[in-house]
Amino acid sequence: MSRPDCVGARGAGTTCLSDSQLSRNRTVSSALTASTQTVARSRLQQWRGSHRRVREACLRSQLTLDVIGADSGNVALRPQDVLGQYDIVFAKARCALEALAVGSAVVLCDAVGVGPMVPTGEMDQLPRVNFGVRALRGSVDADVLEREIARYDPQDAAEVSRRIRETAGREKTIDQIVALYHDVVGEFETCKRDLDAEARAEATYLQQLAIHLEGQRDALLNSQTFRLRQRLLNLPIAGSLLRSLARKF
Repeated sequence: MSRPDCVGARGAGTTCLSDSQLSRNRTVSSALTASTQTVARSRLQQWRGSHRRVREACLRSQLTLDVIGADSGNVALRPQDVLGQYDIVFAKARCALEALAVGSAVVLCDAVGVGPMVPTGEMDQLPRVNFGVRALRGSVDADVLEREIARYDPQDAAEVSRRIRETAGREKTIDQIVALYHDVVGEFETCKRDLDAEARAEATYLQQLAIHLEGQRDALLNSQTFRLRQRLLNLPIAGSLLRSLARKF
């Protein structure tokens, strides 16, 4: 993927997870995705450490891990075409939403923690926290991950996907944004302004934005894809040819 760093797994042999139990009907695959947009070098090291625990949990469940993303050097430009190949995806936030939309079951997961496999019973709560870090209540532990993998239920995953596609589509999102815009404008017209408080809020936002952009830059510069690009561009002949080709597009 061009945007998130991802890790995935495919089923081994004919073993699969169905209705929260191991069975022998078809191959089950799983994928693990993690956003690197706000991840600095130390965070990347932490995330790589969590890969080992996810891999261990997948191996216990007779699944092997695929790695997809900028940091792995295996970039997919159309995530929707990749995630749909997996029955189980480990992800958070927008990556989780994308995987749910294409029909995968999702275990909320990142370097900072693990949440539940998203069930229909929590579809009122989890979207409110954007399937993000506030939902990651457990530690990144192979036992925890294995328990979540064992909860895989294709029927429940299909229902979750149907609800996501029904409620998180572009048209409904645009309507919600426009409604929010009108609410904010109406509130601004009637409220008493505190210029000092507004300035402090703006300063806090810009500080957080600067940290976010710095982390995004560090993640890109430390990715395997970027390092490979730099090595190719530094080659005496190939580098000049590649730079010449890049200027044409």
